[in-house]
Amino acid sequence: MKALRSNAANACTTPLPECELIFARILRHWGTKALGLLVLLLSQTSKADNGDSFSAANRDFAAGQHKEAVQKYQETLKTMGPSAPVLFNLANAQFRSGNLGEAVLQYERALWLSPHDPDIAANLQVVRKAAGLYDPEFPWWQHYFRLFSLDAWSLLASLSFAILCVLGSLRLLLRQTPAGAWTTQTPWKTAAGLTGLALLLSLTGIFTLCADLDRAIILAPDTPCRIAPYDNAQTTATLNAGETVEVQREHEGFLQIRNLQGKTGWIAKKQIALIVP
Repeated sequence: MKALRSNAANACTTPLPECELIFARILRHWGTKALGLLVLLLSQTSKADNGDSFSAANRDFAAGQHKEAVQKYQETLKTMGPSAPVLFNLANAQFRSGNLGEAVLQYERALWLSPHDPDIAANLQVVRKAAGLYDPEFPWWQHYFRLFSLDAWSLLASLSFAILCVLGSLRLLLRQTPAGAWTTQTPWKTAAGLTGLALLLSLTGIFTLCADLDRAIILAPDTPCRIAPYDNAQTTATLNAGETVEVQREHEGFLQIRNLQGKTGWIAKKQIALIVP
């Protein structure tokens, strides 16, 4: 502080270039702090606004104003991004509002983010049972890989790969040294084997969950399933709101899908939504 006061006091006798340099230093020092403080205040204000919106939505839901709650939950998602608690509450509000397709969709999205949440899984099962919808069935071994999210498996794969790289690099570096013999011992081989197994399991989990990227939910009741991607094409079946289907390809505003019973057809894109958008 004394240096700044001294520079400020001698400003009238300091040549112009040095004055500019001093001013730049002062601006850089205090401007950076001010900018950081401004960003912090804005972030805190944004968090407070998001929290207020979420709390207001919860109050509307508790008061039985479910449509108003839906709007506020959707606003919260737009500002905060995907969140399992918000999606879960939005699904509850959508179900109470009579939007069965949207309710199943939001439950599925919440379960994607938090795959071992018992409340989400229970509500999704109750809604499907009440609507007479089929639960998607997976091979028994996939249930173990669905206990964790795609982010968790990706993190495990990254860590396992990094550890294998470190172990391999150390073995190459130490093989010409007296310590190199240790890399052929059982502990080293065990560590490398376990890490390789973790990498294999995590990659299997990633590929298993990536298959869900094509899963979608029918939004509208009595959705026509057509034999071709045209509005005037013959309808072969009607699908219920909340049904789970697999998207195979897209053509001019239509999506070719296959439902859980193996039936295929074309559905208007606006009548369906991917679980992972």
